[in-house]
Amino acid sequence: MGKKRTIWLLLACYCAYCSIYIARVNLSVASPEMIAAGKLTSAQFGFLGSAFSIVYAIGRFFSGRLSDKYPPARMIGIGLLLAAIANIGIGFLPPYLMIAAFCALNAFAQSMLWGSVLRIVAASVPERKRTKITSFMVTAVSTGTVMGYLLGAYFVSSFGFIFAFFLPGAICIICCVWVTVSGRSISAGELPPHQKVSVTKLFSASDVQTALIPAFLHGIVKDNVSLWLPAFFVQFYAIDLKQSVWFVLVVPLVGLVGRLVYPLCYRLCRERVQVVNIAGFTVCAAAAIRLILGGISPVGAAACFGLIYAAVSLVNTSFLSVFPLQFLESGNVASVSGIMDLLTYMGAGAGSMLLGVLIEQFGYTPMFILFAVSAAVSLLLVALVRKYGCEE
Repeated sequence: MGKKRTIWLLLACYCAYCSIYIARVNLSVASPEMIAAGKLTSAQFGFLGSAFSIVYAIGRFFSGRLSDKYPPARMIGIGLLLAAIANIGIGFLPPYLMIAAFCALNAFAQSMLWGSVLRIVAASVPERKRTKITSFMVTAVSTGTVMGYLLGAYFVSSFGFIFAFFLPGAICIICCVWVTVSGRSISAGELPPHQKVSVTKLFSASDVQTALIPAFLHGIVKDNVSLWLPAFFVQFYAIDLKQSVWFVLVVPLVGLVGRLVYPLCYRLCRERVQVVNIAGFTVCAAAAIRLILGGISPVGAAACFGLIYAAVSLVNTSFLSVFPLQFLESGNVASVSGIMDLLTYMGAGAGSMLLGVLIEQFGYTPMFILFAVSAAVSLLLVALVRKYGCEE
């Protein structure tokens, strides 16, 4: 495959992954207006976040296995089409149970993308550049989140919250066509051969086992930061949605920086993933503790949230992008990535379900405590793994 076609395909994959984050944070942006309009309660919103994370986690596991077997562009295209259908369905404001069903469909659809994106990178990028390109591709998470907040806030404020779902649906359809057409340039011979490995064997690998608990705990922090952020600024500081979006944007922008500097951090840590993770969990715990102490301005709170998200983005890049590349030779990159995402989003789902109840009863302090404890325990576990030589 030529250089121009490779760049075009990678750009299509990048935009596709941006689009699903636009189609993910829209519920978070629209939630204050939906709650105010009586369409949702805080507990129901927390349940939707939980349902999304759990279905996404399970979907990532199964789609990871499928992504190692079937053409990656086809998997991405189908995922984008289903995500479009789900978002447009929510936009018509059906009864709550139907909204929950569409939210679950959206989660499953989005779970079909990342493993296939990793396979495309593996097929089209030389080995010496894979870590760099992979860490760049994952910046689509932050880019898509920023675009999602900006577009969502504008459309919710100007046209009503239903348009926060229609627009992402349209964007997903456009990206579906782009990736499907561009992905035809990958031949089967360019893809790593898949060696069938049982789920039990993958889970029993020592390096996978040492990553399971930290992956779960970092998931509690990662998605719940962005899930609850708009509601936090609107409710805690009594800031309207248009004003709050500028504070909220600090988080994905700083997260984008965190992902962009991953290659530099990786080199500074002498290409030792666990050292990168130790640094990330340390910063995350420190920023969460500052939020627990209280007495902080909106700007200060946004800065702390930004640090948490940047730090957890470093860790997330390690677990979901760099670590699975170790399994390239056996053709199980997507499968291992699916396992890591399974644990990550099980953590996110458990966290959002718990926080939906705690925030409604006690405010946001329990959320900061949960973030701090999750980061501290992960830091301890990762440090023990490094000390006893389980990393390399």
